[in-house]
Parts: sequence; C-alpha cells; structure tokens
Amino acid sequence: MPPQHLRLLVADRCNLDCAYCHFQASKAGRDLMSPAVARDAIRAFAAAAAARGHARADLSLYGGEPLLNLPAVEAALDEADSLRAGGFDFFAILNTNGTLITTELAARLARAGVDVHVSLDGPDEQANARRVNYVGRPSWPAVTAGLTRAREAGCAVQINSILTAQTAEDLRALIDFVADLGCRQIFMALPDGMIDVSGADARARLLLAARAYARGRGLVFNGPWGIGLRRESRAPLEWPPLNVIVRPAGAAFLPYVPQHAFPSARRRARSRGSRRPSPSSRWSEPRSTCAYARFRRTTSPSATR
Repeated sequence: MPPQHLRLLVADRCNLDCAYCHFQASKAGRDLMSPAVARDAIRAFAAAAAARGHARADLSLYGGEPLLNLPAVEAALDEADSLRAGGFDFFAILNTNGTLITTELAARLARAGVDVHVSLDGPDEQANARRVNYVGRPSWPAVTAGLTRAREAGCAVQINSILTAQTAEDLRALIDFVADLGCRQIFMALPDGMIDVSGADARARLLLAARAYARGRGLVFNGPWGIGLRRESRAPLEWPPLNVIVRPAGAAFLPYVPQHAFPSARRRARSRGSRRPSPSSRWSEPRSTCAYARFRRTTSPSATR
C-alpha cells in the first residue's frame, strides 16, 4: 500500500514566474498558511491515519514556494518531530525552487531529515530559460547555489523536472548533471495540458531510454508516466485514501484519484445516494468537494445505465 500523504500548501505565492507552471492559474491568491493551521492539520491527519492502524505518513510542504513562509515550515517540522517522538513517523519533503535555501536553512533541513525536492529543467542556464523571476532574470545561479548548500549540508535531494521540447533534446545531460551533484532521483513530469497523443510513442521510448541510462548512473528516474510500469500488489486500496491537500486557510481536499484503483468505490458511492459528507467525517474520510462531485457524477446510477 502506498504511504499516507499529507500535502500542506504553506504559501499560495511564489518568487519565480516560470512560463509553464500550473501555479499561473492561481496567481490571484497570496495567502500564507499560519503556523497554527499547519500544526492542527498535521495532528488531525496523524490521528486519522492512526485510527486506521497506520504509524507512518509522508508530509509534503509546497506551494507556490514554501520557503516564503518559514514560520509555517518551522511549525510543521516541529509538530512532525513531536509526533515522531510519540510513535507516529512523518517523512518530511520540501518541494522548492531552491532559490531561497541558505546555509543555515540547509543545516536545519538536514537535522530534521527533510528530503529536498528542487525544480530544475536542465544542466545549464539555457535549459532553464523559462524559469525566471518576476522581472525576467534567470533563476539558475540562485538555484544551483541552493542545491549545493543542500547537498553540502547532507540533505537527500531529488530533482523535479518538466519534459519539454527543449529538455527532451538531451536528457542524458540532465541525468549526468544530477548524478554528479550527488542527488538520488529525478522526477520527470509532463507539462499541464499535454493532451496531444500524436507523439506519445516517441515520448515513451525517450523516457524509458532515459530511465535505463539513469539507472546506470545510480539514479532513480521516474514520473507520473511510470505508475503503470509495475505494481507491487493487486490488493484493493483503502477508500477513501488518506491522501490530502490542505490550503493555506485550512480547507482540505483530495487530489484526483483514479477509480480503477478502488474496485468497491462505485458500489459504495451508489449505496450512499446523494448523502453529503458530514463535518465529523472531514478527517476520518477526507473528500474534496470537486473530486467527490465528479466521482458522484460518473458513478451515479443515471450516469452508468
């Protein structure tokens, strides 16, 4: 079973203006999560997971750029440490663009055992030309400086990248750069809105070849495209899954969940009829208003006749 996963959107803002980022759609939001909301969300999630018999979960701190909200990041790490001492283990992940990692912060993250996931598109400034700040200046110098500080402090580092026409030209160069930095993994995502399937076979061959080359360099190379390549177990997964995103003000919702992973979900949805989740089930059975509504539309008796 995959680990339980809590994602805290600690900063609904960013210091970069990357051309392809999905965050572009939410630039109107500039909220910051309070330390109290971060602590409460972590406690509530741990209680819900423990009630199901789990003693471990992943905790992702992201945004926007989470390091624009250091008080909430510190509160989250402190709360995770407190729960860990009580027997519930949170594995913390920081999703960052890397530009704000100082020497002191890198040391703090290393002491807390935080995995640092840094966004990067290639091994040089040209490959990262679309990753600029709000006045159009390149982020490359600040990102590489932050990366170096994180590695020198002893942080485990993963590179998050986007497959574009430019980066696809030489994935080996990116893999070599990341391996030489001493990072352990590359997560290669596809751009939001990539629905053109005309070149899907070529992209698949490209990604699988890169995966094999990365393995030879001692790196894990994967992404959302690799989910179906191997599945450890055919056992049905829990429904609803403990995979929750919390917005800065504290509202919680589920990311998209493929229905085929939950063979009994359709039957359960029908048996519930139109009943809405009660407030008391918010954490014991977390649901997204949008995702739940979409799930109801596609699994209601009228939609499946």
